[in-house]
Amino acid sequence: MGLVDYIDNELKFDDTFIGAMWVLARTNVIVEILIDEQEKSLFYFSDDSVVECSRIRDEEYSLKLHGTPDWTWNSIILPRMLINQENLPTRLSDSLLVTPQDYMVYRENRGIHNSESLIKFNELKSAPLIVKQLDRSFQRLLHTKRLMMFYHMNHQWNVEGLHVLASPSYN
Repeated sequence: MGLVDYIDNELKFDDTFIGAMWVLARTNVIVEILIDEQEKSLFYFSDDSVVECSRIRDEEYSLKLHGTPDWTWNSIILPRMLINQENLPTRLSDSLLVTPQDYMVYRENRGIHNSESLIKFNELKSAPLIVKQLDRSFQRLLHTKRLMMFYHMNHQWNVEGLHVLASPSYN
């Protein structure tokens, strides 16, 4: 039997499929992973399992039922986010904030075009090394990954995200 079958003029649903649809309908945590703007997966969390939904082709999707949220986070989500990431030595511990709009432009142009504005936005005194390193990372870009977390708390949906940029220079 498949996930959904038509038998004796009735639709028959696989129990696992019904459970997965229940998680999709009732979840309050969704994680989206996008790798190189091509491969996208959505993870729907429940208390005891996670359902992954991925697009295979137009109008065709894959559903996978994973284990507990902790197991899925550590065994599926984090490893996918770290694929092709080299463990490079930390050269700086400085922080730099970049708006999502600027990040997209930097990625498309493969470099920082407005370093003065970025320095001002971060309230830096001069052109620090971290800006130069980020520019070099965009120039030598290998992969980009994005993780977005949507969660329902206090009667409202919230969104948090993380972009991971991989280059042979810096991550």
